[in-house]
Amino acid sequence: MSTVIAVAGTIAGAGTTTVVTALGTALGEQRRRVALVDATEEGSRIADAIDVDGEGELADALRRGTTPADVQATGPHDVAAFPTDPTTNWGAVRPDAVDTFYESLRERFEFVLIDCGCSMSPARSPWLGHADEVAIVTDPDVAGAVSEPASLSSAFDVPIRGVIANRVPHKEVDDALEAMESVDAPVLGVLPEDATVGAAAESGSSVLRAEPDSPIATCVWKLALRVRETDHDEPVIPPGAAARSNRAAGQETGPEMGEGASGEDDGDPAPGTSEDETTTADDDVAPSTASETGVDDAIEPSDDETTDASSPAEAGFETPDPQPVEPAPDDATPVEPTADPEEPGTEDRGVAEADGDESDADETEMSEPSGDEAEPSATSDGDQNEKGDDEEEESAALSDDEIEAVFQETMQRVKERQETDTDE
Repeated sequence: MSTVIAVAGTIAGAGTTTVVTALGTALGEQRRRVALVDATEEGSRIADAIDVDGEGELADALRRGTTPADVQATGPHDVAAFPTDPTTNWGAVRPDAVDTFYESLRERFEFVLIDCGCSMSPARSPWLGHADEVAIVTDPDVAGAVSEPASLSSAFDVPIRGVIANRVPHKEVDDALEAMESVDAPVLGVLPEDATVGAAAESGSSVLRAEPDSPIATCVWKLALRVRETDHDEPVIPPGAAARSNRAAGQETGPEMGEGASGEDDGDPAPGTSEDETTTADDDVAPSTASETGVDDAIEPSDDETTDASSPAEAGFETPDPQPVEPAPDDATPVEPTADPEEPGTEDRGVAEADGDESDADETEMSEPSGDEAEPSATSDGDQNEKGDDEEEESAALSDDEIEAVFQETMQRVKERQETDTDE
């Protein structure tokens, strides 16, 4: 089943493009086949918000009657994008061409999100009129302006899926919900004011990849899960915010509510519900594929099973710029050199090497091993190659006093040699 959702704003700057791109990429990461269409008056909105790979001009293709694949681009999370040129003359596009375009998209995608902007001119009204549902984006301060796109939706007999309050400061979530109570439409959610949106736009990525732990990423992830469902019990709100609607319904809430009431995932089911009841409606439904729809050029969903994770962090997202890894410390352990006082050339030996792979101490049966100290054979600068494999095993173990004496003598010689090298 495919759904075409026209996203319309109440005022300029309401944030329809933010909602379309953020919601669309979240649905794409949840293994849904998604198409984003730029039908704004200004054009190029979607291409400004996310990086898209591909060329084509939607309005020209509609006038020529070409297939959508001719102008399809690809955005983050494998979503399909249909950008529009800023100079588009929408008056030259026939209304029935929009309807035909929608029908072709319904055959290939599960969700089609149309960015309609804030003003619906008669030339662009078919984008809303031929949609299956309408989602209205507004600033809570002008919640009364929801009536304008709602009236247009009613005139075309297109049902309203819900209203989304956008760019709401965290401390004003309660006020936003109260303002939305006057709207004669279900409230889908409240999206917070978050600098991650700007950072994602600058990088051309999605909010999920820019900062998966951000409030906006968490909200759009849960909003995508809600859009996939048919019923919406409670609006999605930023993590940690108290839902006024839940308090009005008499549900007990703490200082910070859990996912079942506020959208914050604290790992526990909502009060009064079982763990099974918190599972999404289509947990066991596998995503559709191109072979199932009979369309060869459909966007393939991601192989990662992130469909029903309750947050982007649970889906395995990591921040794109991890902290630099500190270099590993040198694991070589300094060892004390040793020598056999009865063996000629002992006094000319240097400090023993750390690895001790050629150590004669490993072949010697020590009567009293001295803790962690290793006893690799030490060689001088000129004696290493001369001795080679002809060096005989130590005939007897050294006492602790002898080891200490040899060590002190060797270190004194090393110090003198270093001072001589420094003087030279």
